[in-house]
Amino acid sequence: MSDSMETIDDELKTSCNEIRRCFEDYERNKVSIAPMQCISILNALKKKLDTTRPLFQKYKIEMRDLSRDQAIAFEQNLREYAQLIDNLNAKVAAEISEQNSKSSNEANRLELLGPADQSRKNLNTSSTDAKQLIKDANSLQSESKGVLNHVEILVSQTEEVGVNTNIALKSQTQQMTAIKDDVDKVQSNVKRANKLLNQMGRSLITDKFLLCLVLFIVLGIIVIVVAKILGVSLKADSGGFVIDCSLDLFKKTNDCQGIPKQ
Repeated sequence: MSDSMETIDDELKTSCNEIRRCFEDYERNKVSIAPMQCISILNALKKKLDTTRPLFQKYKIEMRDLSRDQAIAFEQNLREYAQLIDNLNAKVAAEISEQNSKSSNEANRLELLGPADQSRKNLNTSSTDAKQLIKDANSLQSESKGVLNHVEILVSQTEEVGVNTNIALKSQTQQMTAIKDDVDKVQSNVKRANKLLNQMGRSLITDKFLLCLVLFIVLGIIVIVVAKILGVSLKADSGGFVIDCSLDLFKKTNDCQGIPKQ
């Protein structure tokens, strides 16, 4: 941004100095130039000033994007350019008004005095200086066109940057919207996953109870089967166990041998 400001500053300084130099040349030689030629030169200067104004406005706009420390270096130049352009505009306008008045008075005088006085006037005019000033005016006009073309290019580039920025912002907005949608989907999936985990947790607790119940039943069945194999049965009237004494395993027990319990 600082490089761009320096470039614009150089262009504006060159343009203002060129206009001031041409106006000073005009003031030194205006006494020897016909009023109509003076008006032509002044109009060229006015056009040059008009083409300088867009560059001055761009200078002010570019300064807004600078930091405070960077802007300080250009503020004094901005005030000087503004004062110089205003002064030159006022002087050129005053000179145009004066030359128009002189031209009108000259035309009226010629109507009264005839062509003889005009001939004497032409003898006092320096044709060499007039040609030089006209040449300077043409050169100034050419430079004005160059500056104007440069300003138009800058405006076109600025518009292009604005369009590209707008497109980029729109694309980023769409991406952010898509990201938000994805985040919402992820949150919804997380909630569903939490519900499923809770359901699975409750199912696991229920399955554990069922598994324990089944395990107790199986153990009971195993105990009953082992008891049957071993010949042990439940005595219904006494609530005790009855053993089968015919089996070699229980023949030597006290119950089978008839030894009373102590």
